[in-house]
Amino acid sequence: MLMQRLLMMIAISFTCLVSMDIQKTSVDVRRLFWALKYDKSHEVKYFLFDGMDVNFRFTYGIQGRMLYKEVTLLIVASLFGSITTVKLLLKQPDIKIYDRDHRYGDTALIWAARCGQDKVVRALIDAGANPFLKNKRQSSALQEAKKSLLNTYALGYRENFDTIISDLEMARQIQCKEKSYRKKLTQ
Repeated sequence: MLMQRLLMMIAISFTCLVSMDIQKTSVDVRRLFWALKYDKSHEVKYFLFDGMDVNFRFTYGIQGRMLYKEVTLLIVASLFGSITTVKLLLKQPDIKIYDRDHRYGDTALIWAARCGQDKVVRALIDAGANPFLKNKRQSSALQEAKKSLLNTYALGYRENFDTIISDLEMARQIQCKEKSYRKKLTQ
């Protein structure tokens, strides 16, 4: 086990040294995807330190079938619930929290809510993500979370979705109050 880890670290280090142009090599994109999926924030740090744009977009699929088109690092980390990586990305000064995927127009918040990632939803809301934004199907993060709750009710994920729904509803109420307060100030 220790030997496998050591070999993996050597291979990762070697790949970092060999490839200077991160955005063009498929090996590095696969490694980046792996780091995002399994919450390996130290790997993502290496990519960012090497000069990768924090809003870098890539396409990935399974066995030749296209699943997600032009997604950002934040979206991938959000949909897999990689909380440490999400927090790392949110600390980056140039992060575009409202970037959408090109297929459905979903933001990182919508993806996290749909996939039941309650800690990621909380982190995105705390970072200022707008729960009112809608995707191409005219669904907000709250509506997607409610749909997913119905679909996964039998699987036992109810607690995650209850937390997500209450967090999103509270964030919406706060934003509504702020908007009405700003209106009163301008009148």
